[in-house]
Amino acid sequence: MYMKSNETAASNGVMRPWKRAWLSYSNLAHIVSICFIMVSRRPDAILHPQFWAEDGQVFYHDAYTFGLSSLWLPLGGYLNTLSRLTALIVQPFPLLYVPALFAGCAAFFQVLPVIIMLSRRMDAVIPSMPARLAICYFYALLPNSSELNLNLTNAQWHLALAAFLTLISLPADHKSDGKFDRALLALSGLSGPFGLVLTPLAWLGYIRSRAGLLHALILTFVTAVQIGVILTHHAVGSRVLTPLGASPLRLMEIIQNQIVLGGLIGALLMKVYQNAIPFLWFAIGDIFITATAVAIGLIAFRQGSWVYRQSVLLAIALLAAALVSPVASTSQPQWQAMTYSGDAMRYFSTPTLVWFTTALVCLGSTAKYLKVAGMVILVSAFVGGFFSFQYPPFQPTGFSAEAVQFETAAAGTVWVFPENPPGWAMTLVKH
Repeated sequence: MYMKSNETAASNGVMRPWKRAWLSYSNLAHIVSICFIMVSRRPDAILHPQFWAEDGQVFYHDAYTFGLSSLWLPLGGYLNTLSRLTALIVQPFPLLYVPALFAGCAAFFQVLPVIIMLSRRMDAVIPSMPARLAICYFYALLPNSSELNLNLTNAQWHLALAAFLTLISLPADHKSDGKFDRALLALSGLSGPFGLVLTPLAWLGYIRSRAGLLHALILTFVTAVQIGVILTHHAVGSRVLTPLGASPLRLMEIIQNQIVLGGLIGALLMKVYQNAIPFLWFAIGDIFITATAVAIGLIAFRQGSWVYRQSVLLAIALLAAALVSPVASTSQPQWQAMTYSGDAMRYFSTPTLVWFTTALVCLGSTAKYLKVAGMVILVSAFVGGFFSFQYPPFQPTGFSAEAVQFETAAAGTVWVFPENPPGWAMTLVKH
């Protein structure tokens, strides 16, 4: 059901130059539907937009205060070009409209992986349209993903997924599309540490197919820039604010609570499961569920297509990076904080999405036990999506009224704008 290899697709006549039009009308309708789902999960993010976390406190503040030089300011030890560039571009607009512009930009990059997945450039890569639609709808319904929804700060995670899909899709057959691909890869490499993962995958793809050399070179260059920034700024201080607190049992808890089980059914149902099982059995359940998931994953990795294997490598690399250098808590050991289902979900969104695709590989197997496992994962995912559909609304901060008053304030006035999540705030000195 899920993925044929490129070679098999070519032999069946699927591999052919893709048509100039990116999308069929039916797939365009699915994209509109998925956009509706994303907005419906927290409508006030669009209807009553506000700054969220680093959106205002860091990115807009720095662009307003320092101008173009803010583009080179690292955050978390690396460059955040997507967020900083957006904050610079919106400077000519009144402050009142900036959160809406941020939300619009975030929405574009959030839906971009869906556009690429449903485009004709993926026809030979993942020939099964039902499989592609299942992945896209689960991506839109992903449980525990409120911090990733329609905010500029975390748009880089969606951008990285779009960059990966660009790497595995059919080559562009038009100059403008090729330029877009190259710009997308460069922007992703300069927006977070994702180039460290994407660059090896790009070279692995080139070695295997002798295609995509320019993409690999672009990612190599921008990743080298990021490595220089990371080494320079991590020498000053570590990202880990508290002890790592690593242990084998916590690793199994993280995998179960955030990906294998909690990533599918959501934090709400996960709490029901945890409260219903005594501690001893819960610990045994960690071991059993994790071991079973690893076994299923290994079988699927062996049976799945080359594209599926690449996605698994992506997920493993992202998870490993998150476990080595996370920022999940300022008060608890990092791995302890990461065991709570739904917390720091940005680190687990792509691994959870890849775990979901494992179900589709299993459903395409001839082994009955794999089909059963695939169906269990598939059903759990959409049940979890249903129970985790609605995100809590943002707390009102009175931003609109504050922004209007700020526009008429005297130069030099210091203004503090409360933000979501509670406790965050943006401070501006009026020009």
